[in-house]
Amino acid sequence: MSEVLDTIAGMYGASISYTEQQVEGKTVDYAPWRIRGDIHTSLKGILDLFGMGYYNAYGTDRFRIGEFEYYRWSVAEGEWFLQQLESATPTLPAWERRREEIGAHLPAALMLDGLPARLWSEPVEGPLQTRDGYALRNVALEVLPGYYVCGTVYFPEGRTGLRPVVLCPNGHWEGGRYRDDHQYLCASLARMGAVAASYDLFAWGEGLLQFEPEDHSRELSMTFQTVASMRWLDYLLAMPGTDSDRVGVTGGSGAGTHSVLLTALDERIKVCAPVVSLSCHFFGGCPCESGMPVHVKDGKMFTDNVEIAAMAAPRPMLVVSDGADWTFKVPEIEYPYLRRMYALYGAEDAVENVHFGDGKHDFGPPPNGRPCTALWRAGSDWTRRRRRDRTAPPTNRAAPWNR
Repeated sequence: MSEVLDTIAGMYGASISYTEQQVEGKTVDYAPWRIRGDIHTSLKGILDLFGMGYYNAYGTDRFRIGEFEYYRWSVAEGEWFLQQLESATPTLPAWERRREEIGAHLPAALMLDGLPARLWSEPVEGPLQTRDGYALRNVALEVLPGYYVCGTVYFPEGRTGLRPVVLCPNGHWEGGRYRDDHQYLCASLARMGAVAASYDLFAWGEGLLQFEPEDHSRELSMTFQTVASMRWLDYLLAMPGTDSDRVGVTGGSGAGTHSVLLTALDERIKVCAPVVSLSCHFFGGCPCESGMPVHVKDGKMFTDNVEIAAMAAPRPMLVVSDGADWTFKVPEIEYPYLRRMYALYGAEDAVENVHFGDGKHDFGPPPNGRPCTALWRAGSDWTRRRRRDRTAPPTNRAAPWNR
């Protein structure tokens, strides 16, 4: 096997790293017949024999052999699958039928059917803390019997009238909702006039007061996090002065995946901004993103995160991508697909992509040192546009958890 991998590396001018333990005792039968097409096809043909996979440093010719990762495809595989999905929905009626099919599958896959639509107890609210131009309060919500989710709500100061609401679920970065960039985001949204809420992942942050760290890697964490977001939205919209017609969600990495899923499930979300997450060849590297069978139906691949994102149409969406993770191809593959799907509603300008080619997988300032104000500026523009234009086609989907 080592000779075969070295041969492939030489043929394609790539670097393929592996350990002696990974290749020891492994022989590849008919190896020349498996090396064909491109380096991705060749590596897949070899590694599939041993239940192994590879990691490709995005946009480079560096590869690392590893264990099989169910959630990671090659770019070529993801693009091909997305093309197949698009070819099946060339018209708006065809897409609406497909949208209804996905809309029926997602809650069933997440076991949301019959979910009680209420909070279980009064929220536990800390004192209001005043800051420069905004205020905040720590809150704990019992979203299911005995399951509390802790978060922080940021309020604007000196604002009158109804205030928009922005959900800001956390990604998997160290520090959770207390990391600097996440607090900057929520504080900035509050200063712009929104009520913003950040809250913990399942079995993460203060959730570890109730659960063990390994519980986060269980499949049901995906369901728990979805329920938590819906309950947090219930809580925020029940506050006096919040505007149910202006609700947004944004998150980075795993929280970006979750933001897309939540938008597809809950029509109360009016604008979505997934950050460094959306990809046709990466389904989410944690069970909290891909553990439940939302992408699989009847034993075969059914959909991907990009098609799920398209379910937001014609509601506005901003996709933020970078050059150092699985979103490096968004301007070439995922974003054009979304524009074509939005165009079925005559709303292709309602979806935008901000790409930081020299950026990294984070939710902080880009390399030039300027804060990522594109997200906040676009959200403000969409808010004004939404006030002016309320002619977007209505949806006839109504799930029991958001009636």
